[in-house]
This record gives sequence, C-alpha cells and structure tokens, in this order.
Amino acid sequence: MPTILSFANQKGGPGKSSAGINVASALADAGYRIHVLDADNENATFRKWYKRRVATGRNGFHVEPITSAEFEAEIERLRANQNLDLVVVDCPGNVPEMFNNAVAVSDAIICPIRPTFSDTDAARDMVKRLKRSMVLNPKIRLLLFVSQTVKSWGIAKSAQSTLRDDIFAGMDNVTVLATEIPISVAVASFNGTGLSIFEYDPKSQAARAYKKLTKEVIACLSQTV
Repeated sequence: MPTILSFANQKGGPGKSSAGINVASALADAGYRIHVLDADNENATFRKWYKRRVATGRNGFHVEPITSAEFEAEIERLRANQNLDLVVVDCPGNVPEMFNNAVAVSDAIICPIRPTFSDTDAARDMVKRLKRSMVLNPKIRLLLFVSQTVKSWGIAKSAQSTLRDDIFAGMDNVTVLATEIPISVAVASFNGTGLSIFEYDPKSQAARAYKKLTKEVIACLSQTV
C-alpha cells in the first residue's frame, strides 16, 4: 500500500510545486515507484513541467490532473495499487476544501514556508485549520521546511526556531526539517525545461539542498509506515 505524501500550504507562492517536483524526482531516482496527483488546477505547475519533460523523452513517474471532487475516490483507488510506493499530491494554495481533504487522507504533509512576516502570519492561521482537520487523521505527520530563504535575512536566521518553538509548538507529529531551500536562479528556471533541479544544475546549492531535504523526508516517512 503506497504512502500518501501531500505538498500543501494555504498560502500561495512558497515554492510548493517546485519542492514537489524535485522531491518526487529525487525519490524516483532512488528507486521509489511514484504516481503524482496535480490538484493545483489554477497554476498546474507540476503538469506543465511534466508535459515538457515527456517532450524531452524523459519520464520517471506519471502526473495525473485531479479535481477536488475526484480526489478522495482516486486516493482510495491508488491506496490499493501494490505497484506503487508513494502517491505525491500537489495541492493548490487558497483552496480550503482541498487542504482539508489532503490532511484527512495523507500519511504526511510537506509544507514549505518562506521566512517572511506575511508567511509566518499565514502559518499561524493554518495551525487553526490543521488542528480541526487533524482530528480526522491524528496520525498524520506534518513536515515543515524553510523555503526561498536568504541567509543574510534577519528573519531567516530564526525561521526554524519560530516554526518549531512558537507557531507549531505543542502540536503532535510535527517535524521542522533542518534543510532550507535557498532562493536561486536555478530554482526559478528549472521547471521551464522539464528537467529536475538535479538534471538542470546538479552542482547548484539548490540541488544539494533538495537532495538533503529528500533524505530527511525519507527518514520521516519511514516512521509513518
């Protein structure tokens, strides 16, 4: 039975789809059998990237568009697929129904959060929704990481501790991952090529960071199954 891993954040723009693409790519490279559900029908970043990827002759996993109305039934169908290790879901921002559905059925939620005041304020609001939704799925793991960061920013230096010791303090099954994803030209450019960050610029700081992030995700997922 595959593990359901959703990339979700109520606020748009934190690099959620970029993280989903690169973590899914790294997991596929590591031998995991993956199927992706792209539920972000407004931006469709993941499926646009996938179309470009197929056009280049590369693949690795299938990306399927999904609506909120179809989501639960499709998750149930994929749960029974013995040929899959992971189902990766790219959730839309600012769609509370889809966020609630993802929390209800996922084994883990990965949530990128930018080190800005507006994003941390949005995270505080997200905690309220999470606490309500997690009643239906109390065993779900929430994996947070700092995204689109610049080390010289004062707010970035304390971002992890703010998430761990303030915003999400006291919540069960919450892990603030140690790896932070930097702002970079490689991250801004790779998805227009159909390549993962590891193929587009394998020596970049971002590629190294995403590899470290994926290793942390694998370690946390091993505790959910």
